[in-house]
Formats: sequence, structure tokens, C-alpha cells
Amino acid sequence: MRKIGFIIFLSIFIFKYAYSEKILFSSYSIKGNWDIWMIDQNGKNLKQLTFSSEDEFYPSATLNGKRIIYLNNKDEMWIVESGKYPKRIDNLPRNIAEAAISPSGNKIAFVAFSFKDRVEDSDIWIFSLKENKAYKLSEQVGIQRYPNWSFNEKTIIYSSAYKMGNGKIIEDLWEIDIDSKFSKRLLSNKSCNIQPCYSPSGNLVAFASDKTGNMEIYIMDKNKGIIKQLTHNKAYDADPCFSPDGSKICFVSTRSGKLDIWIMDKDGKNLRLLTKFPKILIDCRDPNWLW
Repeated sequence: MRKIGFIIFLSIFIFKYAYSEKILFSSYSIKGNWDIWMIDQNGKNLKQLTFSSEDEFYPSATLNGKRIIYLNNKDEMWIVESGKYPKRIDNLPRNIAEAAISPSGNKIAFVAFSFKDRVEDSDIWIFSLKENKAYKLSEQVGIQRYPNWSFNEKTIIYSSAYKMGNGKIIEDLWEIDIDSKFSKRLLSNKSCNIQPCYSPSGNLVAFASDKTGNMEIYIMDKNKGIIKQLTHNKAYDADPCFSPDGSKICFVSTRSGKLDIWIMDKDGKNLRLLTKFPKILIDCRDPNWLW
């Protein structure tokens, strides 16, 4: 049933509409599991795309929308290509999370966790679809999370977590060059800075941070080092994602009383709710624009 549902989704919905109008996300259904959904950026045409009894989350699409990946609660990664049945990706390490397919669709960045002597660790990995092989992008102390591709696929931005002497968890933003494997810290402010996302031009980065004591959405100019706070709400605001033209940002917020997908201009204006599930309190997360 899951496969049939996804093939209908690919052949009818993706290629019928402009890519930039669609946002993928995962939602916790009344049946008690997470599924992949899609919605227009104007809040219309809400569609459920997967219908299995498993939890499915972290949807990510290529630039042309012809490949979509997602993860499930069985530690599996699946890929869906236009006109084909979903296919499980093998040759992966265990304990994977937070996957993102490259704009061209040739590579997938993801997180793999390891546990040794009761110590948790994680690193960013790359899976090459051409080679059908996974390799670790870098070795870095601590928890590396939330990889996001630049539009030109030359770099990946991510967060790196560590614990301070007082027990406080800090997450800095880092960037790594795919070819040289050289990594550099982009932001360190003694706060949790998570879920970074490049703008299409690559010069701007949207991310979530608890710098003010509450998780809010920020935007950073990489070249100028200027950071601007976009949201100012006592709710939880996180997981930003740029639109393909760079003019808008969708994100997750609890300001409606539950986790919902919201959208705003890249300067924080014209804020509006997208996921208006009728008469049902359903949480939504993992927004990802269908490029």
C-alpha cells in the first residue's frame, strides 16, 4: 500500500505543479505513526503521501523533484524516483538520522550515530548513489547533526554539539568542503544553534538558536558576519528551510498550540500558518521545499 501511494504521488502531483509551490513534511497521524505529506506554499492541496504502519520522516527532494528520500523507524533509508517503486538503500551504517539528498540527486548526506563505552558520538556521512557506497565525510569530536547541502554541492553546513564543564550543551555551526574535507566553524555563541539551511545563493544561512533563552529563527550573512533574528515568539520556532527562489522560509512552530508548519518572507514578515488540519490536533515537522 505504501508503494502504490507513493507512485501515485510522484506521477500525478509532482509533475503536475511547479516544484517551488510544494513543501514536503512529516506528520503524526491519528493512526499513531508519522507519514510524509505535501502541501502548497499557499496552504492548499494538502496530500498524504505514505500510508504504512511505520514511522516515516525527514523527507528530502532533489532540485528537479525527480528523486525523494526519507527515513523510517526501522533504521532504513528509502528513495523514490519518478515512475518507479520506492527502493530501500542498502550498504549504510547503523543508527542513521537526518538525511538530505543533494540538489542534483547524486549524493545523500546523513548522520550516523555510534555508541562506545556508553558514550554517544555521531558524524556526517555521504552515500554515493552512483557508487552505491557510503563513506564518512569527516571525524569530529562530539555530536554532528543536521547536514544541509549548498546549491552548488561544494559544501555542507551542519551543527556540532559538545558539553561544557557546567553540563550545558552547546551547538556550533560548521561548514565542510566536500572535496578537501576541510571544516571551519561559522558560528559559536555559547548557545544551541541547530538545523542550518543554505539559501540558494549560498551566502545566507537560516538556523534555529536558543540564544535568547527560547528557540527562534535567525538568518546569517556568511560573508558579512551579520546575524538577524527573524522570529520573536515565546513558542518553539525551529527547522527553517529556504524556498527555491530564496524569498521565503518555512519552519516549524508551536505557536498554534502544537507543532505546525509556518511560512514567512526571508526578512521575517508576512508570517502565516500552512498546516491547518481540520478538527484534528496533529503535529507536523521536517519541512523541506520541493525544489
